[in-house]
Amino acid sequence: MSHKKSTRFNWDEDHEMVFQETLFHMDTTIDSLLPLLSDIRIQEIVKNEKYDSIKVVRFSRKDSLHIVIMKTVQLISNLRAAKILIDNGFVYEFGVMCRLLQEVIEDILFLIYENRADKKSDMHEKFKNTFYTEDIDEEGKWQQPNNWLGRKKIRKFIEKCLREDSNKLGTQVDSLDETMKGLYDFGSGYVHGRVSKAMRLYDLEENKFLTNGLHDEKYLSIELKRFWVILIKAVACFGSIGQWQGAPEEYIFNINILLKKLIKLKPNTASKK
Repeated sequence: MSHKKSTRFNWDEDHEMVFQETLFHMDTTIDSLLPLLSDIRIQEIVKNEKYDSIKVVRFSRKDSLHIVIMKTVQLISNLRAAKILIDNGFVYEFGVMCRLLQEVIEDILFLIYENRADKKSDMHEKFKNTFYTEDIDEEGKWQQPNNWLGRKKIRKFIEKCLREDSNKLGTQVDSLDETMKGLYDFGSGYVHGRVSKAMRLYDLEENKFLTNGLHDEKYLSIELKRFWVILIKAVACFGSIGQWQGAPEEYIFNINILLKKLIKLKPNTASKK
């Protein structure tokens, strides 16, 4: 692998403009959904006199809509953070962020398809209970959810719903779903710190690890491809949210236009300004 250094990695103008358009569209979508949320309230989560009073800001209602909107906030914030990381060559941290992005997209789709679940299934209730479990209990002690819903179960449920939709429309399941699964497994190495990812930071020319960013254009262009696939999936996810909430036809039309732009610009290489 080449190890030519540059001071900074940048996208070309077309990719930058479409990325910013995507963020603007997502921010606007959240703003339009805010009136659907319940009232904000100050909640005291610790009720033990031995501890200082701990108060948090929470919505008064707990349901799938609230979780989806909060997940979209995470999605947009993670996208911005991922852009900063890849621009500055932090490929390891970027890999972890891509894993987070894939999981939040899956979480959103999982909740949107909730009405498809078997009435006997408690998967979505487990998910909600985990989401709404506070970091500390009423006694002021740290706590963790005691009934996690595994990632494999979430993905299996989503795949079933996508397959059903494809059969109804007479189409094939989106090929990006297979790509996402491959990228998810690839990202596991970053999360768990395996040798295959740690050694990506080693520079043979300088004979040292690069902890201040890797600026190899060929390698970074590969990472940009990976990010662009996730970005396309994120926009499609917003389209699913729109359909779920009965958005106007204009909204769905604009989503499809944006998707076409993103797919057209799916990069083969990354250029430097």
